[in-house]
Amino acid sequence: MATLGKARGSAAFGLHFAGAEDFIAGLDIAAKLGLARPAMEKAWKKALKPMVAAAKIAAPVGKNSRGGGDSTDPYDDNEKLRDSIGIIKSTRRRRSEAKLIVTATARHAHLVHDGTAARIKRSTGQAVGRMRPNKFLQRAFDATADGVFAIFASQMSVELGKLADRIRKRALRGTLGKGMKRKLRRLS
Repeated sequence: MATLGKARGSAAFGLHFAGAEDFIAGLDIAAKLGLARPAMEKAWKKALKPMVAAAKIAAPVGKNSRGGGDSTDPYDDNEKLRDSIGIIKSTRRRRSEAKLIVTATARHAHLVHDGTAARIKRSTGQAVGRMRPNKFLQRAFDATADGVFAIFASQMSVELGKLADRIRKRALRGTLGKGMKRKLRRLS
């Protein structure tokens, strides 16, 4: 069972796996071999799909960003918002770290998600108004977090099994490189 735990004194979150000592040991070995990140990225991609689907359902649709009615306007920005929700890889990461982010890449996504204050146009003095926050990504996270972590744990076990099989097959064929042999010797 995977649970979400907040790190003390920060906004970072970490995973806590209960009763998964073999899993954590396998992940530690994969990290020492330098093979953990691809396995983690595959597992996270599969695990985050329900969150993306929930975010697309929760995203506002219609002329206004408050979810009022379907729009027939082909240039409706909220349709673009829904289509822009997906999984991206973070470019800022360490070598052994897999960082995938569920995000909306539409140019106005942050305005819809966080809302806007009342604004006045400088040129005309006309009041433009404000928009209340529509936290569609947060609602998707809250609704699917438990399932996502459970899927990640099961997928990571599968990926670690595949990784072990791949190393075993390469060792039997004699196609392990010098670096991999050296890392495997250090582990034993």
